[in-house]
Amino acid sequence: MLTRWRLWLGLAVTALFLGLFLFFIDLAGMARALRQANYWYMLPAVAVYFGGVAVRAVRWALVLGPVKPVSPARLFPVVVIGFTANNVLPARLGEFVRAYLLGQREGMSKTVALGTVAVDRLFDGLALLAFFFIAVLLIPGVHWAQDPVIINVVRITAGIFGGVALFFLALVIFPRHAQRWGARVLQVMTRAILWLPLGPGRRPVLMFEGRIEGLVTLFLQGLEMMRSPWRVSLALALSLAIWTAEAAMFLFIALGFGIHLPFTVMLLATATSNLITTVPSSQGGVGPFEGVLVGTLALFGVASGLAGAFAVALHAALLVPVTLLGFVLLWAEHIRWRDLFAPLAKPSAGNRVAPSNPGERRPEG
Repeated sequence: MLTRWRLWLGLAVTALFLGLFLFFIDLAGMARALRQANYWYMLPAVAVYFGGVAVRAVRWALVLGPVKPVSPARLFPVVVIGFTANNVLPARLGEFVRAYLLGQREGMSKTVALGTVAVDRLFDGLALLAFFFIAVLLIPGVHWAQDPVIINVVRITAGIFGGVALFFLALVIFPRHAQRWGARVLQVMTRAILWLPLGPGRRPVLMFEGRIEGLVTLFLQGLEMMRSPWRVSLALALSLAIWTAEAAMFLFIALGFGIHLPFTVMLLATATSNLITTVPSSQGGVGPFEGVLVGTLALFGVASGLAGAFAVALHAALLVPVTLLGFVLLWAEHIRWRDLFAPLAKPSAGNRVAPSNPGERRPEG
């Protein structure tokens, strides 16, 4: 499933961002800031982060509700193990691991499970975009935020994404039309990229059309599960709570480094540094996360060395605790690490993750 070109692309992106990070950072100032930081702020930061992870389990239970009621307590380990896989494996393969584990534990179709993961990530994207637009327009005393050109760009972009969000909402409200409308959107996308050359007589659409169609189908199936506007509204509210918790984590660690900026700036930093990790990169989004976060803080006068130290410490706090907890949960659930590669290497081979109760057999999805 992980093709070689995607792996090399991710490594190249990571190398590019890390190179820029090291080139523009005052390394001496960064080392000094790391020595002088107050790391007691890590405690509330990590606590509020795991509070957000718990809310993720609640949101996923909401998405799964129409298919099969699953308690957030049962979903929490799956969410954490999925994060662990994302932090260890490249190209966000933890999303496939999460869907595979859900299917194994709950006797659910892996395809349906992957559809719910896709919808789960849609709500993350919408929440981050909302934070970005709100922060750009509300951050006080920033001249570029008052620039008419930038404001117009933000308004146009907000209109585009708002229209996309309304389209998805329409798919939820009218599930019978979802497949037909989705097929039309896919056809438009296909025609839009048909002009791109890929060599003599070849087009990229010929290589990726089947994969795109499969992903769109999974996504539409996940949207159809939501079925009602109130469920979508509640999922959006939970998404805002999740990312507000992570922005609070940013704020706590920033205080530990003596960075005193408004919470709206933390919202912007949360949005930019997390949105950039959607591009192909190596494990945990290392490189793009630090580079964009430092660039965002530079807009508000934070010295490069201080911003670099903050970015490194923050990313470590985001990756290390949840990864360690994930390995603990793998041990507690009697799941072998190598079994997590089953859905990545041979998704149709029927490989089985060891159940949480030794000797118990889980039905295949």
